[in-house]
Amino acid sequence: MKSLDFGRFALSMGVGVAMLAACGGSQPPAGAAGALAQSPAIATRAEHGGSWMRPAVSSGGDLLYAADISGLIYVFTYPQGNPVGVLQEFPLPGTLCSDSQGNVFVPIGDQILEYAHGGSQPIATLQDVANAKAYGCSVDSTTGNLAVANVQVGDYSGDIAIFQKAQGSPTVYSDQNMLRLLFCGYDNKGNLFVDGLGTSHFAELPSGSSTFTDLAVHTNDSFGQIQWDGKYITLATRNAATVYRLRISGSTAKVISKTRLKGLGFRSDSQSWIEGNAIVATPGTKTYNEKVGIWSYPAGGKPTLTHTARAHAHLFGVTVSAGSSH
Repeated sequence: MKSLDFGRFALSMGVGVAMLAACGGSQPPAGAAGALAQSPAIATRAEHGGSWMRPAVSSGGDLLYAADISGLIYVFTYPQGNPVGVLQEFPLPGTLCSDSQGNVFVPIGDQILEYAHGGSQPIATLQDVANAKAYGCSVDSTTGNLAVANVQVGDYSGDIAIFQKAQGSPTVYSDQNMLRLLFCGYDNKGNLFVDGLGTSHFAELPSGSSTFTDLAVHTNDSFGQIQWDGKYITLATRNAATVYRLRISGSTAKVISKTRLKGLGFRSDSQSWIEGNAIVATPGTKTYNEKVGIWSYPAGGKPTLTHTARAHAHLFGVTVSAGSSH
C-alpha cells in the first residue's frame, strides 16, 4: 500500500492538518481477515494553516473521516487508508454521519456543519436549538431528513432535532423518560431510534409520529451508535466493542445476534460505522488512540486493516463518505 505523508503534503500546500468523517455505500476492505495492514502515522502541522484536501479527491472514490476530539478531522481513502486531507478548528468534534450523496455532517455545539464529499470548507451550517449540545446524527434514506441528538439544551434535558431534507430550522421532539439523548439512527422505513440516559435507554420515534415508544433491550451494556445495516437496526455498546442486531416487536428490541470487535483495546466512549459488509471504529477516548480499524461485518474478530492518525490523537467519531462511483 502506498501512503501519503500528511505532514509533508500539508506543508507543501502551505496549510495545516485536521479533519473527520462521512458515509457511503462502498465495498468491504480488501485482504483476508487477520492479515493486518497499517498506514503510516500522520504528522500534523495544524499550526501552519487551515483545513485542506488533496486535489481531485472530491470526484474520486470513497473517503473515511476520523474525528479527533482535540479539534481535527482526518480524511483517508477508503478502505486503503491513504491520507488525503485534514479539517481543523472544531470545538470538540464528536460523532459523524453522512448521506447517500457523500455529504458529511459534523455536530458541534448548537450547529451542524455539512461538507460535500472531499470538500475542505462547509457547504452549509444548520442552526440547532439555542444552547444545544449536539452529539449524534443520522440521515433518513427515505426522505433526506437529518436527525440530531442533543445530549443537553442549556441547563436542561436533551431532545431530538429533525431538519427536513437537512435544511432550514428543526422540528424538536423529546422523550420524557430519556434525560440525555446520545445517538440516533434511522432504519430503511424512516423510523428513528435513539438512545440515552434516564428511566428509558432506547426508544423509537415511528415515521410520521411525534411520540416516542420506549423499547426494552435485554442487555446490561451502555448504549452507543445506532445504525441500519441493510437488514436490522443495530445498537453498539458505548465503547463500540460490541454491536447488537435487533428485531423490534412492540415495546421490545430482541437481540438477534452480536458482533464483537477485537484487536485495538477498546476502552471508553467511541463511535462505529457500518459500511456494507465492513465496520469501522476507533478504540475510544480514555487514553491516546491514533488508530482507526476496519473489521469484516457481521463477523467481527480482529481488524483486517488499521489506519493511523498523528501521535497522541484522541480519535472518536468515524464515518464513510461515498464517492462519485456510487
